[in-house]
Amino acid sequence: MKPFKNLMPVALWALRLTIALAVYVRFFEIVKTLNYSSISFLVAALFCLFAILLVAGGLGKKHGLTMLSGLFIGLLSGWQLAQMPMEPNNTVSFYALLAAAGIFFLANGNRK
Repeated sequence: MKPFKNLMPVALWALRLTIALAVYVRFFEIVKTLNYSSISFLVAALFCLFAILLVAGGLGKKHGLTMLSGLFIGLLSGWQLAQMPMEPNNTVSFYALLAAAGIFFLANGNRK
């Protein structure tokens, strides 16, 4: 069976929007506090910023914004993973999936 290559744009947009939704659900309450002196606020704000930029990067023709967003989502997720014990739980799987998606967009850009 051959892959359905025509579904690639739909799959990429679904992945972008799912990342944005997951970041919103996970971090929006922290960002609403506006506690600028907290490291968790800064990390949450960066995740929100780069999730928005990932969606915005998909609207453009060039790869730069998508790749930059993927880089920072991957790095932030990796940093979060390094801060916690590596026990199988929801938080570890959340950050591992975000890191993998970030690396995917870093490697592929806006491939159609």
